[in-house]
Amino acid sequence: MLRISKILILYLSFSYSGMAQTNSVDPDSAFAEARKFAFDGKRKESILLLKTVLAKYPNYDDVRLFLASVYSWDEKYKSAKDEEGTFVKTSFFNKLAPKADTLYHLRVF
Repeated sequence: MLRISKILILYLSFSYSGMAQTNSVDPDSAFAEARKFAFDGKRKESILLLKTVLAKYPNYDDVRLFLASVYSWDEKYKSAKDEEGTFVKTSFFNKLAPKADTLYHLRVF
């Protein structure tokens, strides 16, 4: 019984450390890897990696736009359009646009 509990403790400790490593995604290196996959024709792997990055960093616009491009290369135009629509809705520059327009109209000549 003691041996089984030791094995269980070792298994749980290794599985926990493995989960900690998979949760820490370096978005820039993952993006570079996804680009390499996509250009090598491994688009499914690229899409999975890009979605993983976006799950943790939803405002990473370059990743989202590249995901839309990869979808279009696979002729998944609806998915590409959805990603581009999400980009337009959540883009930092899109949030600034109404303020910039207001400031432009309020300027004094």
